[in-house]
Amino acid sequence: VAAHDRSSLRAFGSTGEPWTTDAWWWLFDVAGDGTRPIVNLSGGTEVGACLLSVNLLAGCVPCSVGGPALGVAVDVVDDDGRSVRGTGRVGELVVDAPWPGMTRGVWGDPQRYLDTYWSRFAGRWWHGDFAEVDDDGRWFLHGRSDDTLNVAGKRIGPAEIESAVL
Repeated sequence: VAAHDRSSLRAFGSTGEPWTTDAWWWLFDVAGDGTRPIVNLSGGTEVGACLLSVNLLAGCVPCSVGGPALGVAVDVVDDDGRSVRGTGRVGELVVDAPWPGMTRGVWGDPQRYLDTYWSRFAGRWWHGDFAEVDDDGRWFLHGRSDDTLNVAGKRIGPAEIESAVL
């Protein structure tokens, strides 16, 4: 990395992937010389923008996706739809209220949109990611909740396997 000209590099962008601490620090310290922020966010095609994003004025926290984007009502809930925000527990990332940028349906199949995103938690839009909010209000992604293996009754996602291997 040091052999390449990075003088025009101002920041790094990352969208929707869980980070390992080692990978985050490598990008920040080695590729970014400890001076270039990592703008980590979570969103999706269906929402037309980001749900969670780092606020550069507040500073970057390793592996965090910051917090809710302006005007977006998001939460982390358990399997019964109860908020686990601020408990340090991992749950499902949901949107509590729609906003103008959200998709209104699937072309030619409106019921599919309702079944996929609005039926899992009554009145809430389901994103499909595991997330966590620590007691300092920092948000973290833990991979796709719809991409898991059930091993001896424990749900394991690809991000956990990747983290263990690395």
